[in-house]
Amino acid sequence: MPEGCFSNGTALLKFKKGAFFPMKPINIVCFKWKTDRYNMSNIAVNYVFSRMAIALQFSRDLDIYEFDAFDPAKIGLTDSQDWQKFADKTKEIMCKVLDCDSSNMTFKDSKDYETLSGFKWDW
Repeated sequence: MPEGCFSNGTALLKFKKGAFFPMKPINIVCFKWKTDRYNMSNIAVNYVFSRMAIALQFSRDLDIYEFDAFDPAKIGLTDSQDWQKFADKTKEIMCKVLDCDSSNMTFKDSKDYETLSGFKWDW
């Protein structure tokens, strides 16, 4: 699962440890979909349905924001134990650019919620 997944297209989920633990510079890339139709960040929808919905859209407008390498050392983070602070700062930047909310829920939490509640986005 890539970093920065959306829960339902409105909130950015908590980041995983993977990209941040080495405390190396990372490149932040954000895709902001401008369409009111099918939101391509919706990862909970059935694969076949999502591909059909994408194919049936005649145009898809989006803005792509790509930043220079974000070095944790430049904000005073050097220890591998600081990975969460690094992830939180990256998420803060992405939420500001995407104009979205931040959530402390993980992708696994969202799947567990679907299982426990009986609610599933699988069309």
